[in-house]
Order: sequence, then structure tokens, then C-alpha cells
Amino acid sequence: MLPDYTSSLEHRRKLPSLVKDFFALFLILLGLVVIVLQTIPVAKSWFAGVLDSFYESAIYSIPVSSKFLQALAKPSYFDPGASYMSVLAQSAKQNLTNVKIDTKYSKLMHIDIPSVGIKQVPISPNIAGDKPSEYKQALRKGVAHLKGTPLPGDGGISIIYGHSGVRSILARKLPDYLAFTLLEKVNLGDAIIIKRDNKVLKYVVIAKKIVKPYALDFLSKLDTHTEKLALITCWPIGLGSSRLVIIAQYYE
Repeated sequence: MLPDYTSSLEHRRKLPSLVKDFFALFLILLGLVVIVLQTIPVAKSWFAGVLDSFYESAIYSIPVSSKFLQALAKPSYFDPGASYMSVLAQSAKQNLTNVKIDTKYSKLMHIDIPSVGIKQVPISPNIAGDKPSEYKQALRKGVAHLKGTPLPGDGGISIIYGHSGVRSILARKLPDYLAFTLLEKVNLGDAIIIKRDNKVLKYVVIAKKIVKPYALDFLSKLDTHTEKLALITCWPIGLGSSRLVIIAQYYE
């Protein structure tokens, strides 16, 4: 009996097809896993916002396109915009009395919040909130001190702002420019340390607030007799429909 060469040939032709099908299925499953991993922190923060604040929800879209894999390598964050930062700076100025404001200071400072793992994150000083090109450049390397407010150590209320967002799953750790993503884990009583001019300035968290984007009355209610920090970022993570504010008071 002669061997069935036709059947053998068809079998060999099917092998490349099976390999292609398996590889395509693998890529689809990999993409789904990546989407789930990227969505978890967004969903967690969003649901917390709904339960805690009852604010209007916003829609966050996971990028799915021909450049899907490249997009996954980049973090996503929400920019509050120059108009918000400008109003914030003006509001802060109205609450200052006899406080030194050094708009010429240019030395890099650093912030530590040990309880959440923020360590040696650069603070760019005197970054104007109404100049997107300026603050976007500063926020690429860390967080920023809002120009027009006192520097840490000079009294009054110093405002420091930064991005929050979803880091790339390819990143081993949260980059410095997304350090304020961790602010939602900060609790009352936590220590905040600012390093400036070889000095160590210590603060303790006394308030944590979720506010609507232009609700700035929290500034007017603060006692300016004792130096304070106001750390501000967009919230919920990856959505930016509200603002998370951490208030800390100076102590020696």
C-alpha cells in the first residue's frame, strides 16, 4: 500500500496556520491582561471618588489602536490647565499678610513623604501656573512650587503641585513626575519633609480634602499664622474631575 502523501502534505500546510492562530490568540490575551492591569488603579480611584464625593463621573479611555503597545509604555495623566493654576495663584495671594515671597529663588528643592514612599522628588521653584510651556517642562522631572506663593520655610502657605496618573506597566517604579499619584494614600499625622538650602523642614499632615476644580475656599479658611504646605494634584487618578489637597503644618 502506497503512503498517503496528500494527507501528509495537507498536515504540513496546516502547521503554519496553527502557529499563526496561536500567536494571534496569545497577543489578544496579552493585550487584555495589559488593559486590566492599567485599568485597576483608575477604577479603584474612580469608585472611591463616587462613594466619597458623589461628583460627576468622567470617562477614561484606554488607548486601543495600531500603536497600542507603544501607548502602553507611556503613563497617562490629567493636566489641570493654566486657567486653574492662575486662579489658584491669585487666590493664594489674597490670603497673605506680611509674608515674604521670593520670586527670584531658583534652587532645586526636594520633598519626602516616607509613609507612602515619596523620596527625594525634585521641586522646581517659582513655576508660573499660567504658563503651560513652563510648568509642563518643570513637571517632567518632578513637582513644582507655585510662583506667587511663599517658598517652604518662608512662612504663609506654600503651594506645591504635581501630576497624578497611571504609570506604565513597563516601569519598575513610579517616576518622579507622577509622585503625587501617591497623595491619596497619605493620612492625617503623616510627616512631610522639604529639603531646601541644606535645611530640613518638617511638616505634619493636618487635613486631606477632595474639592471641585475651582473650589478654592479651603485656602481662605487656613490660619496663616503658622506656616503650611498645600500639596495639590488631580483626582481621581487618570480622570482629573476633582482636586486632591493635602494640608500640612510646619513643626520644629
